[in-house]
Amino acid sequence: MAAPRAQTKKACINNQVVFLSGEDDFAVERRAKEVLDQWKSRYPDAEYEEIDGRVGSSSEASSQLGRFLASLQTPPFFGAEKIIYFKKCSFLGDDRTSSSREISEFVSGMPAELAKLADLPVFVIWTAGKVDKRKSFFKSIGQVAVSESFDGWNTRSRNWQESARQFVAAEFTRQGKSVSAKTMDFLIEYSGANPRQMAQEIEKICLYAGPEQEKIDRGTIEKVAIRVQEAGAFELTEAMGSKDVKRVLHLLDVEFAMMASDRSKSVIAIVYTLISKLRALIFARVLLDEKFLVMGMSYSSFQKAIEELPESVAPADAKYSPKSVPVYGLYMAYQQCGHFSLSGLVEGLGMLLECNKQLVTSAADPRYLLQSTLIRIVNPT
Repeated sequence: MAAPRAQTKKACINNQVVFLSGEDDFAVERRAKEVLDQWKSRYPDAEYEEIDGRVGSSSEASSQLGRFLASLQTPPFFGAEKIIYFKKCSFLGDDRTSSSREISEFVSGMPAELAKLADLPVFVIWTAGKVDKRKSFFKSIGQVAVSESFDGWNTRSRNWQESARQFVAAEFTRQGKSVSAKTMDFLIEYSGANPRQMAQEIEKICLYAGPEQEKIDRGTIEKVAIRVQEAGAFELTEAMGSKDVKRVLHLLDVEFAMMASDRSKSVIAIVYTLISKLRALIFARVLLDEKFLVMGMSYSSFQKAIEELPESVAPADAKYSPKSVPVYGLYMAYQQCGHFSLSGLVEGLGMLLECNKQLVTSAADPRYLLQSTLIRIVNPT
């Protein structure tokens, strides 16, 4: 079937067309289900057609686009409503299939076809993963559809944890449970920055808690939730912050044992995690010394104090801002920084940087290097 020609006509279609996209496939699928459920409830006798947009080549993409176009151009029987679900399209990004001339032209003409639905009882939901927002299609689809983007939690973003908190709070509310801000941030550190996995973990936690436990605590989470790989390194940093030499060496051995079977783990990654912890301890120590914080603060009071830090203390450059540290991690550092002097923390950071240098440039045993460095940081002579 020939590709539709691109047009510039703008349609007012009163939410008849919904376009959902983004790399957070869990959020996209959930939102799509919400929309579909609303439409199916409102139009129980509607004709329903579902088209899978996952393709492996230009010819497959052209075939599925052709099916979609044919469905748009085929009116519903007997004057009833029609719902079309074009799902999980994989040809709207910047890969070879998406960039082929045939597919680009076909896709760019689809908003004009959707605009023709304005006076018809046809409802369309179109979902996709990554979308190349530089292309004309992305600009045009927003003129004829309710367009929503779900890009997940980017841990490189300064505000990603706030998005994660909102998600976690909503999930617990959905399950009829409550959770404190501190416990919520612990769960985010413990189970990682993946919305789908987080939703699954929360469902497990709530099932385990049962109807008699309304408020979820850290102990319940630790009993049933799955730790992300980084959580082991998180425990190591907490042991370092508590100056627990025996536990530090034990957890370091555990990390090295896991490295033997898990290629995603590395000595350098452990060092960077420890450096991040010392950086958080330094921030907390300075904030205490400069009276921006006081000892004994509750988590909520601490969180508010961090949010209200002046720009002179929390500049826009993340390298120099305590706000660049996740709040839960900074709170843990705040509780532990009294074990160290500021000069000791700075020296410890220098030791880790030197350790990192030796790991890269020398043939020394990595385990011994890290063990000796951590002993000097945790138990200085």
